[in-house]
Amino acid sequence: MEKEGFKIGGYKLEAMYMDRQGGGTYFSIKQLKQGGTFIRLDWGKHKSSSKYFHIHSRFYIGNKKIGSTKP
Repeated sequence: MEKEGFKIGGYKLEAMYMDRQGGGTYFSIKQLKQGGTFIRLDWGKHKSSSKYFHIHSRFYIGNKKIGSTKP
């Protein structure tokens, strides 16, 4: 499924899409530039065999990156 989202300034908002395994993203806000800030709430497998909610995020304080390395 194509994820068009909604763009506001330099950010993109997305919600409610599924992947092929039945998991998916409930909500996502990400900066459009490569390697930018993002936060995403997902449902699905993440380092285990069971499905559950998990959050991925990346943001910056000064020049220090905190959080996930890949969006």
